[in-house]
Amino acid sequence: STVNNPTTGVAASASGLSTLSTTVSNQGGAITSSASDITTLNTTVGNNSASIQSHTGSINGLSVTASMDLQLLLSLL
Repeated sequence: STVNNPTTGVAASASGLSTLSTTVSNQGGAITSSASDITTLNTTVGNNSASIQSHTGSINGLSVTASMDLQLLLSLL
């Protein structure tokens, strides 16, 4: 979503996206399962912006992963 202030000229926006994936299979008697999620959030006001993206996953009930990427851009103007 986006908003523009006609008085100050400042624009602001926000967005979000989430992707969830799950898989269960049985091939040759081997049963496997996995799940993963990727979420991205972005915000901007004027020349300042921030973004966060997270990745999580699980495989066969034996391993898990998690990571996060943060980005921040500030304008001093």
